[in-house]
Amino acid sequence: KYNIIYTVFLNIKSAVAILDKDGFYIEQNKAHEELIGYSIEELLGKTPAIYLKESSFERIIKEIKSKGSFIGNVKIRTKSGEIKDVELISFAIYDENGEISNIVGIKEDKTQEKRNLYTDKLTQLPNRLKLIEDIKNLTNYKVILVNIDSFKEINDIYGVDLGDDILRKLGERLKHITEKHKFMVYKLSGDEFAILIDRYLSKQTLERFVNEVIYEVESKPFEANDMSINLDITLGIAEGKNNKGKNILGKADMALKYAKQNKKPYVFYSEDLKIQENYKNNLFWIKNLRKAIEEDRLLVYFQPILNNKTNQIEKYEALIRMKLDDSIISPYHFLDIAKKSKLYPAITKKIFSIVQNYTKDYEISINLSILDIFNEEITSHIIYWLRNNSCKVTFEILESEGITNYEDVSAFIKEVKNYGAKIAIDDFGSGYSNFAYILKLDVDYIKIDSSLIKNIHQDKNSQIIVETIVGLAKKLGINTIAEFVHSKEVFEKVKELGIDYSQGFYIGEPKPELIT
Repeated sequence: KYNIIYTVFLNIKSAVAILDKDGFYIEQNKAHEELIGYSIEELLGKTPAIYLKESSFERIIKEIKSKGSFIGNVKIRTKSGEIKDVELISFAIYDENGEISNIVGIKEDKTQEKRNLYTDKLTQLPNRLKLIEDIKNLTNYKVILVNIDSFKEINDIYGVDLGDDILRKLGERLKHITEKHKFMVYKLSGDEFAILIDRYLSKQTLERFVNEVIYEVESKPFEANDMSINLDITLGIAEGKNNKGKNILGKADMALKYAKQNKKPYVFYSEDLKIQENYKNNLFWIKNLRKAIEEDRLLVYFQPILNNKTNQIEKYEALIRMKLDDSIISPYHFLDIAKKSKLYPAITKKIFSIVQNYTKDYEISINLSILDIFNEEITSHIIYWLRNNSCKVTFEILESEGITNYEDVSAFIKEVKNYGAKIAIDDFGSGYSNFAYILKLDVDYIKIDSSLIKNIHQDKNSQIIVETIVGLAKKLGINTIAEFVHSKEVFEKVKELGIDYSQGFYIGEPKPELIT
C-alpha cells in the first residue's frame, strides 16, 4: 500500500514536495524537480529559500505554523535562473500529539497563464495590467501615452486586417526606440500604446526623447499589404511619484486628449492646464444635458431678424436653451460638449419638433452642424419633413466648423433646396472665409460674424472688410445678415454699409415666443 502511494506521489503531474517541520527538504516528485530544476540530492539539508526570497519563505513557514496552511502566489528562481510564477498550496501534517511533523507543498506553474494575462495578443507586448503591475514598486517614473491620429479612418479605408498589421509594426518600432534607452513599451486598448520611464529624467531629456519618438514614427512610412501608410501620433505625458498606477494613466490620458483638442503633438500633464477641472465641468454638463433630454427640459428660443430696408421683422433664428432648476442655460455651456459626447442629434431633433409648428407662417432659421449633415437619421428626418410640409425654413451651416467634404455637403444643400429650403452660412468672416467656398455651396444668405460687427461703428478695418463682403455678395445675388447688432450706432452703420438684415439684442433678445 505504501509503495502504491509513493509511486503515485513520484509520478503525479502536480509538483509536490515534502519537508520536515522546520521546512527542510525530505523528498520531491519528478514534476517538482522539473519545475525548479534542482534534484533531491541538491535540496537535502536546504529549505525552499534556495529558490524563494528568504523573507517570502519565512512568511510562509510562519503562516503554516500559526494557521496550518498557506495558499498564495509566489515567484521562484529556478536553478537555470528563470523566474516563474507559481501557485503554492502548502499545509502541515500533525503527529498523534498534535505537533507538526511534516509540511507538504503543492505547486502549479502559472507562468504562461500570467504571461497571457499580461500580454497583448495582437502585438505580443505587455498590456495595461502589466503596466499597472510594473508601476507598483516605482517611486519616480513617467508614463507616455502614444495614440495614432485618425486610426479609425485607416481601418475604414484599408480594412481591419491592415489596421492590425499597422498596430503590430508600430509596436515593433516603439519597442526598437525604447530598448535603446532601456525603457518599456506596452500595448493598451485600441490604437494606444504606453512607454514607461522607470527613472528620473530632466524635462529637457524627456522632451528630446518624446521628439525622437514622434520623428521615428512619423518620418518613415509603415509597409503593410503592399501599401505605404504614414502615421501621425499624439502623446500625453504624466509623472508619477508613488505607486498609483491608475491615477497616472488617467492624468496621461487627460494630457493626451488635451493635446488632441488643441492640435498639439504632445502635452505634459500639469495642474496649471486645469485639465481635471475641465473634465469635471464636461461631466457636469454631459450629465445635465442627458437628464434635460430625458426630462424634456430643452427649450427653443426665437431671436428676430430685421429687414433693414422695410424695418420689419421677417425671420427668426431658433436657438436651443436648457432649463436647469430655475435657470435658463445658454448653449455656450453645453453645445460643444454635446457634439463631442454624441448628444448633439438629440438637440437637433428637439429643435425640429418645436420649430415645425411655426414654419408654415414664419421663416425660421435652424442651425445645422456638419455632424447633422453627415448623420443619416437626421438628414432623413429633414427630407421627410420638407417633403410632407409646406414650410419656410433656412438651414444655417457654421462656417467656423471648416467644411472639407464639399461634395457631400453640396449634395445635401441641393436636395433641401429642391423642397424650398434656403441656406445660410453662419459666422462668415470668423477665419475660414472665402467666396469660392460660397459659390460651391450655392447659399442664399451670408451671416457676417459678430467679430466684424460688434465694433463696426468705430473700427475702420472691420468696415472695409464688411464693405467687401457686401459688395461681392450683392454681385452673387446673396443676401447679408449682420449678427451681434447690439446698439443703435452699430445698427445705423450696418444699414449704411448696405447689409440686408440685422440680428442682435438691439433688434430683439431670444425669447420663448415669437416677437412680431
